[in-house]
Amino acid sequence: MISPTTPMLLALSGFEPDKLSTNQLLINPGWCASSDGNSFAQLTSILTLDMTRNGLNGLDTSVPENGGGYFVYIVKNETTGEVGAVISNSIIYGGVIVPPGFTLYRKLRFGFVYNSNRDGIPDFHLSAWPMPIIRLTDAETSGVYSVLNQGASSVFTDVSLSGFIPDNARMAYVQCITSASGTAGSAYLRSFGGQATGLIVGSAAPNDLQDRLCLTMRVSSDIKLQYKTIGGAKLSIYVLGYEMTEPS
Repeated sequence: MISPTTPMLLALSGFEPDKLSTNQLLINPGWCASSDGNSFAQLTSILTLDMTRNGLNGLDTSVPENGGGYFVYIVKNETTGEVGAVISNSIIYGGVIVPPGFTLYRKLRFGFVYNSNRDGIPDFHLSAWPMPIIRLTDAETSGVYSVLNQGASSVFTDVSLSGFIPDNARMAYVQCITSASGTAGSAYLRSFGGQATGLIVGSAAPNDLQDRLCLTMRVSSDIKLQYKTIGGAKLSIYVLGYEMTEPS
């Protein structure tokens, strides 16, 4: 049994985010412990966060940046009891600009990459909260969601997914399409250099159907995967979503 004096580290219920518009997020009612587990914040009604303004319930500073990763931090006014939030591109508590009169409480287990080509805040479906799986609901086999187009490399080569996946996510959900020209071949993905072979994600022959595979795979700390092809294989990769893995 947890006594009232026991820190409730990582306690979180509710506060699920939803997209409202290009620059607006909704934060649902909920409660959470502070980052040290000793204090609590409770939100009793839906909160609207607007990235077109600065301060409480907006961006902590500046304007939305294309390709920037953003994170939601819960704040509380200890005098009035008011609970709000700020969206910040800081990955650490120390980098967040806190509204005057408020105390920084908790970084939510959620993040996104802002891009005007994907309607600012991307359209997403969230499941498995509070360690959510984020599905980019507008994702498709098009250049807008591509991180590699017909790539061919005889050695493992970096592919960056940082234009889609925020820093507090380490699992990427991708679609791999393997084709071939000249000769048959295969394509491989790996998460880090310790994997000598990696995972085979497709094989194809000239004038044959493309090989397609969707999988979830761990990315590196700088949001990269590595790919390699053998024979005449060429690999295309599209980002479909990601999983939040930071405990916050």
